[in-house]
Amino acid sequence: MKHPLRIAVGGDHGGFELKEQLRDYLTSLGHSVEDCGTSSKEHVDYPRIAQEVASRGVTVNAVAPGFVETAMTAALTDAQKAKLNDQIPLGRIGQPGDVA
Repeated sequence: MKHPLRIAVGGDHGGFELKEQLRDYLTSLGHSVEDCGTSSKEHVDYPRIAQEVASRGVTVNAVAPGFVETAMTAALTDAQKAKLNDQIPLGRIGQPGDVA
């Protein structure tokens, strides 16, 4: 492999098996993979896993991206947006370009 990548993966209990398969596949290609959890099918809060991955400067691509800046979120007050941002691992509402 010319340029192996450093990749962080994480998922909640519902995505545990897929995360395991993805980690193993990426490792087999020669990439360095950091597994940020979860480590079982036991119920886990996804935001905790997202925070773990985000702490490494990685954006998280998820099926449920949470709040994304739209006309609807533009109607929120600055105080409401600040309260939401405090609960989002990356500290900001998503942008349309963040969602694949």
